[in-house]
Amino acid sequence: MFSRCRVLMVEIPLYAQQRGEVIKLIVESARGFAATYFGTTNLGENATEIVIACFIFIGQAESRPMTAGDISVSVGFPRATVHRYLKDMEARGIIESAVIGRRRVYGLKGVNDPKVFQHLGQVREMFEKMTFRLVELSSQNGH
Repeated sequence: MFSRCRVLMVEIPLYAQQRGEVIKLIVESARGFAATYFGTTNLGENATEIVIACFIFIGQAESRPMTAGDISVSVGFPRATVHRYLKDMEARGIIESAVIGRRRVYGLKGVNDPKVFQHLGQVREMFEKMTFRLVELSSQNGH
């Protein structure tokens, strides 16, 4: 099924519109995350740190603290690069580390901070809007 793009006036597959909606959600979630932890919505200057922080957050949410090696594998960056970022982020108070057994694990500071819960509420709202938009796109095109 194809749909007409209003701006370019070209036909694009419906699934491309749906992917676009998902990408918008991801970008807006990243901006909210950046605003909460880095005090900025400019993704360009902090993109690597935001990605690293997101994986640390996921590890915390799953009760699976991440090591530098875990993060390195998850983000696809060399371990030395991840170590450099982690050291800098810890010095700036964004993350904290702890030694558990022989492993140094990382966590975001202030996970229980009300700002974080507010951000999660905003992400939930964005997911709901995206879901409605995807249903709307599908119904407009007979799916």
